[in-house]
Amino acid sequence: MECIFNALNLYCDDIKKESSFLGFMFDVEIRYENNQPFVLLGGIRFNLIQALGSFQNPNPQFELAVKDSHELNNFQQKYELFAYKSQSGTMKSSLNDGVFEFEDPCSNLWRIGVLNRKAVHSHKETPLM
Repeated sequence: MECIFNALNLYCDDIKKESSFLGFMFDVEIRYENNQPFVLLGGIRFNLIQALGSFQNPNPQFELAVKDSHELNNFQQKYELFAYKSQSGTMKSSLNDGVFEFEDPCSNLWRIGVLNRKAVHSHKETPLM
């Protein structure tokens, strides 16, 4: 049997702010299906689920990769521009050893680094079950 991800749930205390963030950072459009907002990132559907408040997860919920350090720098600058434009003093970020960790407007922690091609597996090569 082969299983694939159908969708991941991204919990938000403010879906409007989260939508703005995802649209700006990843150049995606917020879509709706049966009144459920979602975005497609890398071919994976992320449902935006209304939460009853923000929470602090000490570990990144999502890990992303870019091709090289130049793209990582561009991503960091884009993030800082969003934080400045949205006047969000609560969004935290850090860059250590070539890894950029950042919070989205709903305090979800993300991590992005330079792609390690040796550690990447194709979804066709790695079944979930």
